[in-house]
Amino acid sequence: MSKELDNVFVDVRNAFRLLNDYQKHILNIVNYIREQTEYAEMWGRKNWYSNEIGNKKNSPDSDYAKLNIRNEIRRNQNIKLTTFLDLYGLDTSFPDFNQAQSIQDVYLRVEHLEQALHRELIAFVECRPERIITHIQPYEFEGLLFSDVDQLCSIEPTWQRSHATLQRMRDEVDSPEHINNGYETKPSKRLEDNLHPKYKKTTHGPRIAQHVGLERMEQECAHFKSWMDKIRALG
Repeated sequence: MSKELDNVFVDVRNAFRLLNDYQKHILNIVNYIREQTEYAEMWGRKNWYSNEIGNKKNSPDSDYAKLNIRNEIRRNQNIKLTTFLDLYGLDTSFPDFNQAQSIQDVYLRVEHLEQALHRELIAFVECRPERIITHIQPYEFEGLLFSDVDQLCSIEPTWQRSHATLQRMRDEVDSPEHINNGYETKPSKRLEDNLHPKYKKTTHGPRIAQHVGLERMEQECAHFKSWMDKIRALG
């Protein structure tokens, strides 16, 4: 029994490490995009992102997160807030999650979920609707990295061996944002399974994003571009 408990605690510890790595990965991506825009001041204080995203309670549909969003918006009347969430892995408690599952078109589905989250946040925070921009990325951030497979495979010398396989995955779908939603077929799993050394979110993700660049991502990924257009329009 003691050995079984030890194994359980090891699994729990490993799970928390993975969560921590993922949170760092998202922070790196947010800050990269932030630095590439002309309106970096609109993204708020970098430390605020670190403090909030680093907290395990920071799910956009949790009361804890909503309180922090409300406090930050009320503290500074000039800031605007945006989300950047992966469609894959959203919790079933997410606003309108069950209703959205019947929507086959991925773009219509994420728009439905973004609108539901926006309504909930605005109702809770009690601010003007334009102060919160909700964005959900189909299906994962890693989908954006398929915008340029040449650049993706340039990060590690041995990754060139997987170029043809990854390019075929990209060519099989309408856009990188259509690389799909299953555990075995989500974009990050495809990278992890096909790249050696193994793809790591926190180290390789930001490096690939820098090599691919926002311009290429926006050319390939319509939903991501629409979000960037909204950010730029704030200026």
